Amino acid sequence: MIPCTGAFCDVRGCLGEGSSCSGHGYCDLAKQTCSCDTNWKGDGCNIWDCPGDPDCSGEG
Repeated sequence: MIPCTGAFCDVRGCLGEGSSCSGHGYCDLAKQTCSCDTNWKGDGCNIWDCPGDPDCSGEG
C-alpha cells in the first residue's frame, strides 16, 4: 500500500519506516517510488545494503 498523509489522505508519499524512503533516499512523488541512498535498498530504503558481493563479502 502506498502511503498518504493529511487530514483527507491527500498528500502523497513513498513507502518507508517512520518517513518516506525511511530517511535514506529520495521520494519521487509522481511515481511514489524511492531512489535509495548508497548502502540502502528495498522499496522503502529500509534495508542496509552492506558493500561487497555477496553482502559484506560473506563476513557479516
